[in-house]
Amino acid sequence: RGTPRSALARYAAGRGEGASGQPAGCQGPIEFYTMDMCPYAQRTWIALEEKGIDYVRQVVDLRNETAAAWYKQNVNPLGKVPSIKDALDGTVVYESEVVNEYLEQRFADCGPRLMPGDAAGCAAARLWNHHLGSKLAPAHFTYLMNKDPATEGQKREALEEALRYYDEHLVGPFLVGEQFTLADVNALPFFERLVFSCRRFKGYEIPQSFQRVHD
Repeated sequence: RGTPRSALARYAAGRGEGASGQPAGCQGPIEFYTMDMCPYAQRTWIALEEKGIDYVRQVVDLRNETAAAWYKQNVNPLGKVPSIKDALDGTVVYESEVVNEYLEQRFADCGPRLMPGDAAGCAAARLWNHHLGSKLAPAHFTYLMNKDPATEGQKREALEEALRYYDEHLVGPFLVGEQFTLADVNALPFFERLVFSCRRFKGYEIPQSFQRVHD
């Protein structure tokens, strides 16, 4: 199977729909509603690719008023991506973490498992998702958008505190150990952006002292 990093690269290049010839348990198709370069949608794209699920990519232009109104009325009342529609029974699911867990359970026999098989492991993966959403992503955005030199150091310290949690708690080689899970799927698009955007717009590099993050 492709590596997570190669999957993200293929998405960024705008290529890829589910390949034909999947085992019966992988056949959908899943209608995957997305916008190019959206990190939340990329989470679901990686999950679909990792599991080898048959899907059709539907790019939604949320900047187009007519398209956005149709999408909000017919697919996702929140008007955000990603969303999926399951051809099996018409089930519509949205919010990336919820979508990915749906795919993992719905296609349990397709491709690699993306959640641990025990309750403690599943809890650990979900706690990583919580840390990303409540700590790392907000700290990154706040630091990146900050224009006040007086608070720049404070914003950077908040980001490093969130990164330090990863360095101190990740098990390795993946977040919860030997298994690549939805915790890694959900984190990958955000770390890609964090490294690039902080370097490009802030001249900031993740400290080398965070060795496990770099590894």
